[in-house]
Amino acid sequence: MEGDGYYHPRLLALVHCYHPGGTVQYRTEHWTHPDYTGFWETEVYIREGTRVRYIHRATTARLTRAAVIRDAARQALMVNRDRHFDDIAWEDDRYLPRRRSGQSTCNIAAPLGEANLRLRPTLLCLAETHTDLDQALDELDVMGRAYMQLARENATLKQQLGGPDVEDSGVPAQSPPRTRGESGDPSTSTTIDPYP
Repeated sequence: MEGDGYYHPRLLALVHCYHPGGTVQYRTEHWTHPDYTGFWETEVYIREGTRVRYIHRATTARLTRAAVIRDAARQALMVNRDRHFDDIAWEDDRYLPRRRSGQSTCNIAAPLGEANLRLRPTLLCLAETHTDLDQALDELDVMGRAYMQLARENATLKQQLGGPDVEDSGVPAQSPPRTRGESGDPSTSTTIDPYP
């Protein structure tokens, strides 16, 4: 898969395990306009035959196809890992972040019974890094929407000054259907599961 050598293979393996005959398909659109920088948007469709089971969106529009595919695959993997976590809680990659659909808080499995004393500090670092990534993507989405608003206003002003009619696409960068926080908002976070 172009742009993703990490999230897509793990997502595909998870889909094949829990949705026999399932497929992962990406619907990617490139939006362009003569007056502003184009962007890419992607949705991931998890299908069983012709039936679409789940749709996941990239957090925000991105400048490259590879980046938006990576983000969409990451979102789909996190939600589907949470959906099946009871079954995969003891697998080797159990420490990958996961989150419930529609939520912004992610969880990482607690390092129960692990002899490696460096694992807990490493997971704390992963949680902080993951939180920073999600907050940066949320900020990027806010800035992208502001950019699109300014581009529409610029096109309107050009038209009022006698320039050519500029078609307004009316399609700002779409956000995924999950709660959003501002920078530093505690609802956008990654935590380690509590010890039982």
